[in-house]
Amino acid sequence: MWQEKLLKDVDITKPPYIERYPQLKGFMEFAGEPRRNHASANLIVKCRAVQTGNWNVTDSFVTDTDPGFVNAAKLDFRLRDDSLVFAKIPSFIEIPFEQIGLQPN
Repeated sequence: MWQEKLLKDVDITKPPYIERYPQLKGFMEFAGEPRRNHASANLIVKCRAVQTGNWNVTDSFVTDTDPGFVNAAKLDFRLRDDSLVFAKIPSFIEIPFEQIGLQPN
């Protein structure tokens, strides 16, 4: 299904995608080596695919438990000041949730 979306819905093999992202050239042609996802300096929570898939994870914190969210039950994924993330990934940059989404004019 992802191949169809990358070729039919947007067609990454044609401009403007191939011009803006030349590294996409040949992406849809299998070269025999498995493709890998890369994550660096990331917090990854409850993502089984990272543990079982083709991932190259560096300087990241992968966990199946709450790493110190303000209130995950209410979908508040900001991190508390005492979150383990800051100890595990000193270079971690918090997501500015207050700047994401619709903004008042």
